[in-house]
Amino acid sequence: MDGSSNRLAGRASMVLYSVEGDEVECMIQLDFPTINNEVEYEALIVGLDLAKVAGATNLVLYSDSQVVTSQINGKYECKGE
Repeated sequence: MDGSSNRLAGRASMVLYSVEGDEVECMIQLDFPTINNEVEYEALIVGLDLAKVAGATNLVLYSDSQVVTSQINGKYECKGE
């Protein structure tokens, strides 16, 4: 997953790969102001939703956001919503 933002909106993308070699790529446009970490969270949420719909039971997540991955792994604690 990956995301980027500016002061008006953000874009996020994610790619799901199955063990069989299938690939699903999804890109979303967020129509509200965001900061980069918020876009990364949105990408994570959409990616998890896609994986659930596809019937995934095990996931490996790759992200370039240390904040997001460290919070998921329990190394960082969220200070706010």
